[in-house]
This record gives sequence, structure tokens and C-alpha cells, in this order.
Amino acid sequence: MATVQKVLGLCGRHGLLARHGGAERPELGPAGELLRHNVLCEWLLSSVVTPEENVFLCRADPTDALFSSELKERHAHVRDLSGGQLPYGIAETRERSGLSLATPGAESLDPSRGLELRLCVFAAHADSAQRFHHWQRLRKMWWRKFSASPGRFSLTDVRGSEGDRSVHIRAEFPWGDHVLETVTLRTRLPDHASLEARDGRRKLLPHAVECVTLAERAVLALLCDAYHEGDGRETLRLHRKLAPYKVALAAAPGGEGEELGRLAAYLARLLRQAGVSVLVLPDCASKSLESQFARNDALGVPYTAVLNAATLRTGVLGLRGRDTTLKEQVHVSELKTHIELILRNY
Repeated sequence: MATVQKVLGLCGRHGLLARHGGAERPELGPAGELLRHNVLCEWLLSSVVTPEENVFLCRADPTDALFSSELKERHAHVRDLSGGQLPYGIAETRERSGLSLATPGAESLDPSRGLELRLCVFAAHADSAQRFHHWQRLRKMWWRKFSASPGRFSLTDVRGSEGDRSVHIRAEFPWGDHVLETVTLRTRLPDHASLEARDGRRKLLPHAVECVTLAERAVLALLCDAYHEGDGRETLRLHRKLAPYKVALAAAPGGEGEELGRLAAYLARLLRQAGVSVLVLPDCASKSLESQFARNDALGVPYTAVLNAATLRTGVLGLRGRDTTLKEQVHVSELKTHIELILRNY
């Protein structure tokens, strides 16, 4: 059974988390920052690019309170961009510090600071409840889409009956449950002219559906979700869209090490130019393939391109999948196109 200590230890050894002793709340390491960036990109895609509502991205000041004067100004701007007609939304990011625990007793998996991700969709009274349920479902599906164990993510019961109502998205782990996101229906916004909008010809104070999570909290939960132990190895089964490095280069040790190293560097450059994050380390052709595979699996790299002496003669390499440990044959001239196709499809 996975434990918090095992997950934190593995992530600390491979740069996903910063190494800290004692009881400090976790911070991200270099690879963890890349994972955080990918989480943010996927949140933006789901919250700003693909929703059926017009959603506009803003950056909020860390000191802004909900529906402060600054938010009212942003709302008026977004409302005008939408022609004054509901529905529409504002997506905000803001750096937060001194955060309280989302789940009491979860200090080891709950950061004290990070990037808050907030989506606020403004809707007419008649369909706000429907949108509240719609966004509950979308956000739960978002978490499950990137999970190695989708069933661990669920919604709590709705809390509140009059005025604001809210639900939490939580993840169930062997050591306990963790609250990751809150979806709230706000029906009593401040009575202010800048918040008024139109539902058809009627002018009204809208309701708002608000979804709030923390990028760092998402990273830590997804790392715990991805942790797998079996067959004598530890693996992070991170979704390929989120993995910090999509491809690693590995070469069999031997007399052709120098040539294989040059080929690995060339392939890495080719993939990077295509926007694919690649891991190629100096010991690429000196360590055993098994030790390279173990390191890549522990870092969550979905694919490892395996070079050997035959690759220099035939141009064919083995593309090893992290989760299956199986290899498919790919010609070096087709590697970039093949990887792009894999990453484009979920």
C-alpha cells in the first residue's frame, strides 16, 4: 500500500518536490514546476478555451477580496465584451500565501502558498442551478481525465440550502481523503450597478457559479494518484499531457556509446524544436538500460526512446511505454511525427 512518505520520498529524489526535512509543508522542485505549468495549461484549456460560455482570463491581485472594487471593474469590462448579455465568465489566477489547510491533518500534502485558480461564471437566475450542476460535472470529469485511478475523485453532498450552495471535489487515498476544489453557487451578489447584466431585455443582478482550486494542491494530489508500486519498481503513472517530460532518451552501454550519445542529442534537439519536452542525461549511454528505465518511470516519463547498436545500422529504435513496458519499433526519421500524434490524442 502506498504511503505519504513513499510518495514524498520518490518525488523528492527525482526533483518533483523540493527536499525538506522536518514537518514543513511541501514545495515543488524543478520537475514539479514543469508539472504545475502543464496543470495550469490544462486548466486554462478547460476553463477559458472550451466552455460554452465566453470566459475571459484576468490576473488578480493577491489582496483582492471576492467581488472587491477591482473585480467589479473587471466584471464590467467582461460584461461589455459580451454585449451585456448573460452568461459569461471570468477566469482568474492569483498568487496566495499563508493558506489554511484544505483538509485538516493533511499538512504533508497541502502547500501553504501557491497559485489560486478561480473560474466565475455569471448566469441568469433561471439557469444558474443547471449551470451549477453542469460545472460540478465538468470539474469532476477534469480531475478524472488526468487520473490513473479515476474512481478516487468524487463530489461531496451539496452544502447550504438558501443563498450560497457548494460542493467539494475530493480524492480518496489509502491514508485519507483530501479536498481539492470547491464549486459554489452564489445567489446573493453585492447590489452594485457594475455587476448588473441582461437576460434578454431584462436587467438583473446575476447569480455566479464559482470553481476554485490551487495549482500546487492539484500537483500534489495528482502525484499521489499517479504513484504505483509493483514488480519491484516505483512508477508515477502521470497522464502524458501533464508529465514534465514526455520523452526520455536511453542508449544501451557499449562500444558505440559516443555515437549513440550524438544520435540521442540530435533526436532530443529535433523533438524540442517541435515543442516536446525531452529528458536526455549525460549518462544516457553509460548506465544500464534497466536503471535508466527505472529512473524515467519514477519521474513519470511516458515514453523512452531506446537506442542501440542496431539503431546505427538500420535507423530503427524502440519506443518503450512506461505503463506497459512494451516497445514498438519506430524509425528515427518518423519519431517526431509519431510522438506528436501520440501527444495530440488523449
